[in-house]
Amino acid sequence: MQGHVIDLSAFIGAGIFSSPAQYRASSVRLAKPTGARVASIKYRLAPSHTFPAPILDILIAYASLLYPPPGASYPAVPANQIILAGNSAGANLTLGLMKFLLELQKLSPSDATFDFHGQSVTLPLPAGLAIVSGWCDQCDSLPSWHCNGETDILTVLQPACMPGHPTDSLWPASPPREVPYCVAATLDHELVSPAAVEDWTGAPPMWFACGCEERGVDENRVVASQAAKSGVMVIWNEYEAMPHEFPIFLSALLQSQHLLQLWAAACQAFAGG
Repeated sequence: MQGHVIDLSAFIGAGIFSSPAQYRASSVRLAKPTGARVASIKYRLAPSHTFPAPILDILIAYASLLYPPPGASYPAVPANQIILAGNSAGANLTLGLMKFLLELQKLSPSDATFDFHGQSVTLPLPAGLAIVSGWCDQCDSLPSWHCNGETDILTVLQPACMPGHPTDSLWPASPPREVPYCVAATLDHELVSPAAVEDWTGAPPMWFACGCEERGVDENRVVASQAAKSGVMVIWNEYEAMPHEFPIFLSALLQSQHLLQLWAAACQAFAGG
C-alpha cells in the first residue's frame, strides 16, 4: 500500500491534551501492517485554541498531503490513497473533517477551486475513514454514556467544568465559556458532535470499532447507522466486554490484536491495496 494514513491520535484528552509523540507506538502498529506512511497531526488544543481551530489544522494537513507546499520533503498523495484514521478525539476531528468536505461539495460546483499556497486547488474526498472508539457526542446525551460508567475507563470527560477544579491562566477562559473545547451553544453542532449528523450522503467507506462497555458506544452506533442510511458502505466491529480505547491501553489482548489486523485490512482495502 503506497498511500498515507492521516492518524489523528489524541484520545481521552478530549482535544485538551496529548500529542503525536505520546501515541507514536500506536501509529507504528498501524503503519507496519498497512505498509503505509502515517502522518500523525499535532493540532492545536483547547482551552487555548477552541473549535474550529483543531478541524482547520486537520484540513490544512489534508490539503498539504494533496498539494505539498514549496520545500516539502514528500511528494503529493492522491486522495484515493489517503485514509482518514482516528481514535477518540482524533476520530471526532476525522468525522468533522469528512462532514466539512461533504458540505463543501454541496455548496460549491464540482470544479470549484481554492487558493492554497498560491495554487488553485480542489478538495476531493479521501478513500475512506477508519474509526476506533470515536468521541462523537460532546453533549454526552446517549444512554450508554450514563449506563456504562461502572465498566468504562472514562469518568468525567470534562473535569474542568466540575466545581472545585483548580484554576490557572488558561481556565476559566476569558471571556467565559462553559466547556474548554467550545461554547455550549455549539456542542450539538455537526462538526463538534458527529452523532448529530443525519446526512452522510457521498461519504467514502467507513470502518468502525468499539468496545460494548464503552460509555461512547451508542454515539458510534448512531454515526454508523446514519451513514449506512445515507447509502455509505459501513463496516461495524463491536468487542464484548471491552472499554474505551482498549487497543491502546490493553494492547496485549487478543481482541486488541484482532482489531488492529482488521483496522489495517480496512485501510488497505479502502485505498485499493
